[in-house]
Amino acid sequence: MSNSSIRVISGCMFSGKTSRLLWYLKRAQIADRKVILFKPKLDNRYSDTDVVTHDNHRLASVVVEDITHILDAATDYEVVGIDEIHFFDPTQLKQVAESLAVAGKEVIAAGLDLDAEDRAFEATKELMGIAEHIEKLQAICADCNKDNATRSFRKSHSKERFEVGGKEAYLPLCRLCNTKRKNV
Repeated sequence: MSNSSIRVISGCMFSGKTSRLLWYLKRAQIADRKVILFKPKLDNRYSDTDVVTHDNHRLASVVVEDITHILDAATDYEVVGIDEIHFFDPTQLKQVAESLAVAGKEVIAAGLDLDAEDRAFEATKELMGIAEHIEKLQAICADCNKDNATRSFRKSHSKERFEVGGKEAYLPLCRLCNTKRKNV
């Protein structure tokens, strides 16, 4: 039975995006659905091959440098997971996800919605535009401890848009705490 759809899970660092993605995929596996997971080659924080959450939950994945390679690799699968979508080309990501959904597959994608300068990641934004389901998650703010963090504050002064890192590099902050830190 087909469940043709696109689901986007977005939010800031440490909001549980990858954990939610893995939850959906493991749930599909329990239901005996054929599942495949992809991650970009650029994301090698915790593993070169597995998708790994910040609290060390993991699932084997196929590493891709070019998002279009997913189309051939996902042919025999019902559910297609894609982690760290913000690292992919927005136009290609949108085309691949649409092609998969039109082919009757359930696409579940997770990624950051904003960069460290609070600019929207185009890939996430584009995919949200065609998705049937959108989940925007929040983290607990590292400064005020409220459950309203939507920003990924970079600890370094780097201006690189794509900088792979974890707790050593980023903090989840709410809008107000993020503004305070940036104005210091």
